[in-house]
Amino acid sequence: MAARKIRNTWWVDFRYGGKRYRVRSPQNSKAGAAAYEAVLRQRLARGESINGKQTATAPKLADFMAKWLDSYARTNNKPSEYQRKESVARTNLVPFFGDLRLDQITDERVEQYKTATLARGVTAKTVNNHLTVLSSCLKCAIEWGKLERLPRIKRLRELPTRFDFLDFNESESLLSVIMNVGWYGMVLTALRTGMRAGELMALNWQDVSVERGLVTVRRAYSGGVLCAPKNHHERHIPICHDLMDWLTIHQQEKGLVFHDGEGERILHGRAKRALAGFCEQAEIRKVGFHMLRHSFASQLAIKGVPIGAIQQLLGHSDIRTTQRYAHLMPSTLVDAVGLLMPEFKVGQKQFGQQVVNTPSMAQIAEVSGSLPIRSTNQKIGLGADLVDGGRQRSRTSDLHNVNVTL
Repeated sequence: MAARKIRNTWWVDFRYGGKRYRVRSPQNSKAGAAAYEAVLRQRLARGESINGKQTATAPKLADFMAKWLDSYARTNNKPSEYQRKESVARTNLVPFFGDLRLDQITDERVEQYKTATLARGVTAKTVNNHLTVLSSCLKCAIEWGKLERLPRIKRLRELPTRFDFLDFNESESLLSVIMNVGWYGMVLTALRTGMRAGELMALNWQDVSVERGLVTVRRAYSGGVLCAPKNHHERHIPICHDLMDWLTIHQQEKGLVFHDGEGERILHGRAKRALAGFCEQAEIRKVGFHMLRHSFASQLAIKGVPIGAIQQLLGHSDIRTTQRYAHLMPSTLVDAVGLLMPEFKVGQKQFGQQVVNTPSMAQIAEVSGSLPIRSTNQKIGLGADLVDGGRQRSRTSDLHNVNVTL
């Protein structure tokens, strides 16, 4: 209803151009409110605001987005994030929306963009990334007074994110083939801390406290520029035993922990090629440093570490990002469903009134020829358990008095 009476006062309440207007009527009557609504609609049709003032013409998206990238994104985002947004704007958003004024980017135009982009074979996740950039730009336009209403931007449904990781044996195999002291330490640190590649390359000895057993993540390289880590959150990661041994042997007062031999940072491309070579030597699939981060989190989840603790160690700002590892945890759901099983005694299962003898593992072994169980003495775990004690001691002794360079 356009005319509404609220607490003995008549109001004009209507929608125009996708925006809702609710204004007190100057004449406190139903007829007066209806007449006032007609006046307001005429003002909006002439391009005026409801108070009768001429509204400024909204700029084209191409012009505003260029200013937004230069004035806002470059200043407030990490270099890599700015580069990503600039690329999305230049190759996708501007070609489609560039000639439209900001107020001409309607709900329908957004849906047309989604349809056209998907038709090119772009994934739903990538389209959603584009929409995030568009939404951020238009929200800024509202804050700067260039736009009154944000179009409705609905994200597409995405398939669950799938990721790969190295299991405990693969991690050990990878470490076993690395003979260079510096590269060994860098890969070991990635597997034991889950640090991002940029954080590893920026790690300084002043951020390592062997006495407290902590590595502090304070900075990272992003797009070749030293800046704060992702989400701008400093975090502290406990050091496990084998990493503690390596850091203790090679501890310095200052400087980069991992460098090129001249004290300069390692370039991402060089680190990527080196890790690919180690994977080939270990005869495992090629992985990147980010997969080592996935491996760290996945191995923690397999060992039953709570999701909240994994979130803090990884530095995720949103617990939903960490939830991708939840399926690897020893599930309490299995125990819950197990409650449905009837009670049974050792060697017997009881179904209703009938008691059925069940074979022992030894009897099964006699039939199958092998025990279908894993040895309880198998070493699987984080820290020193991942590396055979004797071989680790030998490697540690060999690392003394060696300059840590990559």
